Amino acid sequence: MPRPEGRPGLSPRGRRGGAAALPSSALTAHQSLFEHARLRAGQSVLINGAGGAVGGYAVQLARRAGVTVTATGSERSRERLRAYGADRIIDHTATPLPEAGWR
Repeated sequence: MPRPEGRPGLSPRGRRGGAAALPSSALTAHQSLFEHARLRAGQSVLINGAGGAVGGYAVQLARRAGVTVTATGSERSRERLRAYGADRIIDHTATPLPEAGWR
C-alpha cells in the first residue's frame, strides 16, 4: 500500500533511526567547528576521522565557510573526501599524522 502524500516513510521494521542520525551528525560537526573552535574564513583545520559521518559533514561545512581543510581518512575514502572539498588528504593508514607534516 503506498504511503499518503506528506507522511514520512518508515523503514521495513517501522523505525526511523537512520534518518534521525543525519541531523545529529551535521549538528555535531557544525557545533564543533563554529561554536567550540570558532573557525572563520581564511583559517585552516585538521579534521581527523573525516571519512566518518561527523567528519564528512565537518569537511563540507568548513569548506563552505572558506576554511582550508586537511582531512584524515583511509585510501578508500579519498575520492569522497576530495568530492567533499578537502584541500589535503592524509591517509592515516599509510602515514602517521606526526610524520605527515600538517601545520
